[in-house]
Amino acid sequence: MIEPPIVEIPADQRDKEVEVKLTNRVDVPLTPRLVVAPHESFEIDYETTKIAPGESATVRVRLADDVNAQTVKKSFTFELNDPPRTRLTLPAALLAKTSQAIKPTSSHSSSGH
Repeated sequence: MIEPPIVEIPADQRDKEVEVKLTNRVDVPLTPRLVVAPHESFEIDYETTKIAPGESATVRVRLADDVNAQTVKKSFTFELNDPPRTRLTLPAALLAKTSQAIKPTSSHSSSGH
């Protein structure tokens, strides 16, 4: 299980680091292995040790320093060491919107144009 299931970084928080929890919901220890990573857009740090049943590992995701795009949508894929080789995908996005709502000022009127 991945919580939150998607990483969203608002445009005004480009330097924000988002923490995600990988939780083991089965009865045996699991080890996640990163198999797909958009290194040109995002950086990721995660614990490579086994995750005991019921325990969680922390994944930290941040926008790469040299990204100049206004929006980016990519995803990371982890593969677990269970017999079916379960894969978990974590979408990550740099959003065009900001974290604060833009409020109209009283000096502007909307004429419906």
